[in-house]
Amino acid sequence: MKRKIVRVILICILMIAMLCGLTACKRNEEPVIEAPAETVAELPVETPEEPVETPEEPPQEETVHPLISERYPWAIMINNHSAARPQSGLSSASLIYEILVEGRLTRLLVITEDAQALVGPIRSARPAFCDFALEWQAFYAHVGNYEYVLNHPYGDEIKDMDQFYHGYNAYYRETHRVAPHNMYANLDDLYEAARSEGYEIDLPEEGLGHFNQYDAYHDYGNAPSAKVISFSYDNYTGLDYRWNEEKQIYEKYINAEAVVEEFTEEVIEIGNIILLRRPHSKMPNGVHEKVEYVGEGEAIYCTGGKMYTVTWEKEDNNTPTKYLIDGEELILNPGLTFINVIPESLEVIFDE
Repeated sequence: MKRKIVRVILICILMIAMLCGLTACKRNEEPVIEAPAETVAELPVETPEEPVETPEEPPQEETVHPLISERYPWAIMINNHSAARPQSGLSSASLIYEILVEGRLTRLLVITEDAQALVGPIRSARPAFCDFALEWQAFYAHVGNYEYVLNHPYGDEIKDMDQFYHGYNAYYRETHRVAPHNMYANLDDLYEAARSEGYEIDLPEEGLGHFNQYDAYHDYGNAPSAKVISFSYDNYTGLDYRWNEEKQIYEKYINAEAVVEEFTEEVIEIGNIILLRRPHSKMPNGVHEKVEYVGEGEAIYCTGGKMYTVTWEKEDNNTPTKYLIDGEELILNPGLTFINVIPESLEVIFDE
């Protein structure tokens, strides 16, 4: 009996000891303190930034304008004899033709609508220039040889302003040169003379439809270099077009002397050069040159220091010469344009 009581007491003591150990263990654990819900701060959630794409700027649209835009232009015969250089009015021209006349000499045909221009020295008409006066619907300014205008197939359509018959008051002789290298005219006086002859001065809304020009330089693509273009009409007068890298224009030289504007002595700046090869022959007088312009073929177009092969076509003596590059209309780059009409056998040298 006593043994049973002792056993029960031992079991009770052991159970009490175990309960005390568990309580002690709980007391030794670090208490967990939970913050009230309203005191828990929300941490900011960082989201990765998406790369910002810079939109590509759309290519700027190239704009063009007519080479002659306001008035019917003047086609003015300019003396190119050494005694007549430097000439006046080249820098205000839109386009200039250079063509053989006689004795292997050339003359210039200045196409301009600049009413402020002073042009000269002005010389007589030649048959090889009438087609270009026609295709520009221009007033043809010259001093003499009106018979060549009359004999042209479309002579009655040329707006002839021969100094001897039309608007003679607009022409005058300068005193710093001797005749025949001293005939000049102010373009505003020439326009007034044309009005007095009953001609319309302002262009119609549709314009001439002849030669457009970019407002900024247009690169026609890869092409052979043409930094220097050299040839001679008479085998002793050297003519060079030289690319000025700094100015990004061509300059013209005759016997290594730069072509300048007469009264300002500023070098003539040229943006475009066209070399047009055509058959040459003599007029019935055996002196003056006759040039065949009607037809189609290839020409050389130089701009930006490079040379391009272009095609051309002219349907009749009174229709414009159309130039094409890669099958599209040739639009000229900014600046003055020179068109040199050269015989088929004339050698041209292109240097880098």
